[in-house]
Amino acid sequence: MTKRNIVTGDICPADYDLLRGVSDLDTGNDIMTTGQEGEGGEKWSRRSTVSLAKGERFSPDVVLVFSGKHRSSGESDDELQEALRTRLRVMESSSQDISSLFKDLSARLLSVHAERDCFILTFKTVEEIWKFSTYLSLGYVARCLENFLCDPSFWLDPALLSDVEICVSLQEEHLATLYLGLLLQEGVFFAKAAHAVEAVEGDDERLVCVCDALLLVRDVGQEDLWEATLLSSGDRGLVPSASVQPLPYPFYQWFLRKYPCSASGLSTDTPLGQHPIATGMCVAAVDYEPADADELLLHEGEELAVEGFLLQGLDLFVGRSLTSGLMGFVHKKHVKPGDLKPTSPELQFMTVEEREDLYQLEPSLTHSHTHLLKQLCASDISTVYRMDKLDESDFTYIKSTPKPDPQANSMQQTVDTPPPRHSWTWPRPSLAASQRSLGRSVGSVSGAGECMSFCMDETFREAEPLEDDAPLWEELSEWEEESCEDLLSLLDTPTQLEEAEARRRRRQGPTAAAQYQPHLALAALSLDSTPSRGLGHALMRLHLHLRSSERLHASGEGQLQEQRQLCISLAWVYLHHGALPEAVLSAEKAVEAGSCLGEEEEFEARALHGWLLVLVGSAERAKAELTPLLMSLQGSDSPSPQGVVHTLLALSLRRLGNASQAGAHLVMALRLAQDSGHTPNQAVALSNLGCLALGTGAVGVAEGFLRRSLRLFQQLGGGADQEHVQSLLWMGRSYSSSGQGHKARLANETALLIAIHAKNIHSQMVVAKVLSRHYANQMLYGQSIIYYEHCVALARQLRDKRLEGEFLEILGSLYLSINTHRSSLRSLDCTKQSLRICIDLGKRREEAESWLHAGRIYYLLQEDELTDMYLQAAVRTALRVEDPIFDASIYEEAGDIFYKGHRNQLKALPYYRDGGLPFARSTGDLLCEFRLLSKVTELLMTHKHHQEALQYALLAVQSSTATGIRLHERVAYQRLACVYEALGQCELAENYFLKCVSLGPDLTHSSDARYYCKVYTHLANITLHKLKDAFDAMGYYQLALAGAMEADDVSCVYVLLMKLAELHSSHLPNAHLSQLYTHTASSLRVRLEGLTHTPHTAQEDTLTQHTAQDS
Repeated sequence: MTKRNIVTGDICPADYDLLRGVSDLDTGNDIMTTGQEGEGGEKWSRRSTVSLAKGERFSPDVVLVFSGKHRSSGESDDELQEALRTRLRVMESSSQDISSLFKDLSARLLSVHAERDCFILTFKTVEEIWKFSTYLSLGYVARCLENFLCDPSFWLDPALLSDVEICVSLQEEHLATLYLGLLLQEGVFFAKAAHAVEAVEGDDERLVCVCDALLLVRDVGQEDLWEATLLSSGDRGLVPSASVQPLPYPFYQWFLRKYPCSASGLSTDTPLGQHPIATGMCVAAVDYEPADADELLLHEGEELAVEGFLLQGLDLFVGRSLTSGLMGFVHKKHVKPGDLKPTSPELQFMTVEEREDLYQLEPSLTHSHTHLLKQLCASDISTVYRMDKLDESDFTYIKSTPKPDPQANSMQQTVDTPPPRHSWTWPRPSLAASQRSLGRSVGSVSGAGECMSFCMDETFREAEPLEDDAPLWEELSEWEEESCEDLLSLLDTPTQLEEAEARRRRRQGPTAAAQYQPHLALAALSLDSTPSRGLGHALMRLHLHLRSSERLHASGEGQLQEQRQLCISLAWVYLHHGALPEAVLSAEKAVEAGSCLGEEEEFEARALHGWLLVLVGSAERAKAELTPLLMSLQGSDSPSPQGVVHTLLALSLRRLGNASQAGAHLVMALRLAQDSGHTPNQAVALSNLGCLALGTGAVGVAEGFLRRSLRLFQQLGGGADQEHVQSLLWMGRSYSSSGQGHKARLANETALLIAIHAKNIHSQMVVAKVLSRHYANQMLYGQSIIYYEHCVALARQLRDKRLEGEFLEILGSLYLSINTHRSSLRSLDCTKQSLRICIDLGKRREEAESWLHAGRIYYLLQEDELTDMYLQAAVRTALRVEDPIFDASIYEEAGDIFYKGHRNQLKALPYYRDGGLPFARSTGDLLCEFRLLSKVTELLMTHKHHQEALQYALLAVQSSTATGIRLHERVAYQRLACVYEALGQCELAENYFLKCVSLGPDLTHSSDARYYCKVYTHLANITLHKLKDAFDAMGYYQLALAGAMEADDVSCVYVLLMKLAELHSSHLPNAHLSQLYTHTASSLRVRLEGLTHTPHTAQEDTLTQHTAQDS
């Protein structure tokens, strides 16, 4: 068989621009090398020729060589290289781990040669080579080997370990040859035309293409020809194999297979297309009359300024004439270059002023990062009592921490062993063991001499004042997420901060895609230099590191200590941001790690886990966690930990309904705090006792405990602000329960003053909401509005748009309830502000409801056109939610605005009939369908459209029957009877009224008897006056009379007696009965006028007897 040579050469800049986005790549050599530089090493070399003949045999093995060097000096070291060989010999016994490492990297390990410092790899598919070459160029291969060979458990010198850098290299030409061989084996690949293919006379199958055209090539079994498809046009034909040049980069093959499209490239024949993005000036080359109103009139030689950017891929740009000052679209072919300037690829969309401001920013905030890392990793759960929570209006949990207690400061050190670690008294010492477990030395911060370690002290005591200052809190959030990034760098890279910062700027590559490949995940995490995408991204990276480390490393003591500390830190961060389920999961992992360590570490993790279980409502699990923990502390001389467990057990028992045992635990916690002289814990214990008493209804007992607690908080002189505020709120609730509203208001307002003095925004918001509800319950909407306005201001300080929108919505409703023109305008303003926030946050449901509420206000202001506009906007927004149930509710509420109003009621029909009903039927919502049919029927009846109302009344009867609810059926039949009566079909009306009676309620209440009285009275009037059937009318009147007497409705009895008297006088003459009914009615009239209070007489008994005989 004749061999066909496939030659790879340089790809033209146009194709590079199309497929890669660059037009010049570094020229490589035969060796492809990557290391820790972070730039990913060199790309695939653009060699002039790498030939491979079809059928030619080649070795499928690739040799990957590794070497070690010192990161600080960049020099290699024989001693270091020998140590790496020794480590590899040890790992050869567990070849499965090495195979797993290269499997993560999409390579197949054949053998390990420690003496030659190399691994023998092979690949079976083009995709494997593409992935491996990508990981190699990004630096992941070198980093994975570094993590693998530099395990801290093997190395004795952590200083040496922190300075080790692994580099890898392989023969690029051989990898490219293997890649091309696999392409030929697959038989289908993308290529380009090495030169133009001309038409051949008599050969109709020949594909004509220009040089560098992109082709999809297939092997059709012919010796010197390939079948090719031209990507730019889709034309298909045969091309000589010598004219085909496979695209040399695996990424090209993958991309064009995954995204098949026209690949004709961008036109570069215009001189304006030399730069991808440019700004500046150009000159009109021709005179041009605009063909469209948006185009610019041109005169030859006229200078034009480019407005915005001149983009290479577009034939138009926006220009401004320097002569006329007019702006419009300009065709590139009508102008020639003037003073055009390419923009910076990094900052191309920033102004000069913005760039100058950016350059002034200091990239290194090491001191702030160090300080915040200590806060993030702090924990006072072992020694500080926790406040209870009575209901949802209370604090979720107390985030602030009281100031040091001078009395406890001297006693606690002598009583508790080891010294307690809580933020009220002493900072927690640095955990040197955690540093050693990392296997990396802790370098000193340049210019500060400050160690960066896992310091578990003062998490939120110092962060809380920043939260109350809006600008500082915004900076805190930024520092927090950056500190999480630094915390991760402590686990993966050497710990000197300047090195961590430098590496963070050089990291590359995504992390989420490698979540099931631990080796690759750790490498990607440590090399990730993408800009911060928020705290959630930082927490995800920390969680991914933790999970990947668990899968790779043995659970030694150092590793477990590291894992425990990290899990506790994550739990506190999750708790601080309200992610309670995630906090519980992190605490569970901390418990697992702590159970293999000392008692102190296990206690801290279990106490935190127990408290978090209480917060999430898993009281039974919390009790099961804390009970054995308390038993393990029996006989110890550490009162604070015992008091903590007693407190947490009490909180869980109260939620389980066991108030007596909860009280016993709280009393024990109080005694322990008194014995140790710890005033803050005493105050918290007394507050919890007051909360317990308040929850059981013992208001007097609660007030006594809370007064004692408040005196202690006052002695502390600040620091325990949230605990103090919460106790005052409970005192206010206690006063309200005992009817002392004035004292309750004073307690709540005092709590607000304390929160304002402490500049605690969270506390102010909680108290302001309590005061707002207090005044709203008393119908004092003006005072309630004042406090909600304060909540809006606080939300704006926090820059919490979601919270601000919620408060604005409440404010709008409160203003509307005042029901004045001015308050309605203020309500409209609040609603519009809330609407803007919903649009900004992308909350479609809330946006639709805000449009609807604004339309309701405009209806009250008699702005009918604006009402229609806002209601239509509400409907359009609801439709974008793509929830038929929600759509039906919005349509119904929009119709209700007109239906329940006094103007334009018929405008409700389109919303009910054309909008709500189809959605209700499509979702099978029978109740909604019945409700809408009833409203349509009622609306048409009110406006005298009786014939049209009949069809909807019949549909309503069918819908009510489907619901199976007797009340709905009765209402539907009664409305149908009314429709027939209005149409003059009184026989049918009588029939359906009797159907209503058959579905009537049991006579359990007087209202039930009154219902029968009204229906029978109406039936009697129909039969007497319209059907002219006096005998049936008499029976209905007598049944109505029985119902009125059952309901003890004297006025109704009087009216029915008079009707019966008239009926026997005019329609069914009977003088005796007429006189009897008249006389009885007269006696009842005397009762109604209040002249006499005569009880039932024998005449009434005689009346009842005669009524029964006549029936």
